Amino acid sequence: MGIAVLKMNNISKKYKRTLAVDGVSLNVSKGDIYGLIGSNGAGKTTIIKLITSLISSTNGSIELFGKTEKAELNKMRKKIGCIIEYPIFYSNLSAYDNLKYYCIQFGIKDKKAIENALNLVNLTKTDKKKFKEFSLGMKQKLGIALAILNKPEILILDEPLNGLDPMGIIEIREVLRDLNENHGVTILISSHILGELSQIANRYGVMKKGRLIKEFSKDQLEADCKSGVLIRVDDVEKAICLMKTVLHIDRMELYSNNEIAIHDKTYHLDELVFQLNNKGVRVNHSKDITKNLEQYYRSLIGKREE
Repeated sequence: MGIAVLKMNNISKKYKRTLAVDGVSLNVSKGDIYGLIGSNGAGKTTIIKLITSLISSTNGSIELFGKTEKAELNKMRKKIGCIIEYPIFYSNLSAYDNLKYYCIQFGIKDKKAIENALNLVNLTKTDKKKFKEFSLGMKQKLGIALAILNKPEILILDEPLNGLDPMGIIEIREVLRDLNENHGVTILISSHILGELSQIANRYGVMKKGRLIKEFSKDQLEADCKSGVLIRVDDVEKAICLMKTVLHIDRMELYSNNEIAIHDKTYHLDELVFQLNNKGVRVNHSKDITKNLEQYYRSLIGKREE
């Protein structure tokens, strides 16, 4: 892990009798694209509101850029750009004029701030086109432009891919990747569109009923998703017998075309192939069996939660 820019230490948030966030300890390092995953009501938006001080915690503490005191935290929050739910824009104004309004509200005096933000999200060619004429993807881009007006070091986005068509998702993904890789922006993004997160995030946190049940890196995900190996042999019955009696492998499934799926991670593939070949069973083909992020997520939270 790199230098921590955001830490949540045993954070809880209780509303009357409802524990919306329960003892969450979360870590985001500089340069991360951190995917916060969870179904509706899991606590993702509450986490974001706690980070940005829209609500206060019941217990626990937050650390931003190494600072923990309240006055210092307020200063550090100026380094954050954020979209929670959906920002309000004026339907009869252009992208430029909408951002000009917010520059006045935020006290941003940099004359190039609007042009730079629109350029980063590829909205410089909208000219006088009114917001009400924008596609949903363009509206989402303008929301991101608003969040980066102050050139934040951390960008926090709550479900920015909701409702987008495939091309819109690709465009937003490219914008986020560019901000991260070429402009050094650390990103925390909440979503339930897991396949898309797997194409951009390098670290993940899985939320369930207010608890962070697991944090893992992209490398850890890839390792955990290797659920076994599929081999094709010339003698299925003999192969199964040898694996059970010699290699003590029990977790296997018989597929068609003389294929056997092995879900036991205690063996080494090279040793397996050697043992089978040595006993007269030819292995014609082998490949890893993997599951994607969505399947992995379901295995963590269970089918009912999903």
